[in-house]
Amino acid sequence: MGYHRQIFHHDRNVEKHSLACVLSIMLGMFFFCTVVSMAALAWTMYSDRKEKERQQNPQPAPLVCEDGESCFLRGYHYYKIKEYDKAARDWEKSCDFKYGLACTNRGFMDYYRALPEPSPERALDFAARGCAYNDPKGCQLKADTLRNHFSRRPGALEQSHELYVKACSRKLPSSCGYAAADFYLRGDYEKSYEFAVRGCLENGSEDTVNACLYRALAAEKTGRSEPPLENRIKTIKEGCDKYELGYVCAVYAQEIAKDDRERLAYMDKACHFHGSPGYCNMARQEREQQQKRREVTDTEARLPDLQEAQLPELQEACAADDRAACLRIGKYYENNNDLAPRERQAKAIEVYEALCQKRDSQGCAELRRLKNVAGR
Repeated sequence: MGYHRQIFHHDRNVEKHSLACVLSIMLGMFFFCTVVSMAALAWTMYSDRKEKERQQNPQPAPLVCEDGESCFLRGYHYYKIKEYDKAARDWEKSCDFKYGLACTNRGFMDYYRALPEPSPERALDFAARGCAYNDPKGCQLKADTLRNHFSRRPGALEQSHELYVKACSRKLPSSCGYAAADFYLRGDYEKSYEFAVRGCLENGSEDTVNACLYRALAAEKTGRSEPPLENRIKTIKEGCDKYELGYVCAVYAQEIAKDDRERLAYMDKACHFHGSPGYCNMARQEREQQQKRREVTDTEARLPDLQEAQLPELQEACAADDRAACLRIGKYYENNNDLAPRERQAKAIEVYEALCQKRDSQGCAELRRLKNVAGR
């Protein structure tokens, strides 16, 4: 019996151990499967997310240079990362495929000295090709290069004018401004106004400053009321004060300044901002003329009132280019109470206009004063 109990007892222990082993194995498999399943689920979610990202942000295809557009794009890529030699190489290839913008960009690299040995001749050549391949920016670049580097070539300035006219568009308002300036200097104020209006977009861009300036000036010359006088004066004044354009300062001094002090201040600005001997000489001459006018005024103050009997003598002196005598005649007509107001004003304006045409700054100042009084 004892033997059998021992055997029985031993069998039960074996059975317990076997059961424990089975349970351990089952639990291990459960945990293993759970971990594997969770890992598989996480990987699936990660893969799905990456696939979605890939679809939303596809990787760009490798850049190649096989035709005009692909060479242009690869050149632009190199330009952005400042590998200018590679950009130049690809844009040259693109230009050979007659891709106009690539020719223009290649020209810009020489024009703005982005390469170690820039060449104005090369800039002109690529700009000309870009223009020929119907890129307006190429036409503008060609005009700029002709004007700034080859102005002494026969016909260069006339050709640049034609190119600015061709390039004028809303995307290139500076070309419209240059065309307007050329027409204005030629005395074609109608054309100047037309191109200035096309270029003056009033968006605050420096590219539109020139066009807005000549719109204001041409409007005055053609008798237009648009833009209003107040806006015209503001435009020209900002061209000097804000953008520091020397020639605009000179325009403001000669066309708008109300008194000697303001006129001289803007002539000095023209000299300072432009750095041109011409503008500096104009400022110096203005200063000298103002001094002479002060001396004439002091002399006039000591003279008796002009009598009509003295008029022929002064008219003879004025005809001999005695400008002080001309000014006295103008003052005589202004203050002659024997004449009707409109007649006084008309005769004085006639005298001052003749002086102004001789580029006498005092005569021009008196003329502006009277025209402002008359509302003209």
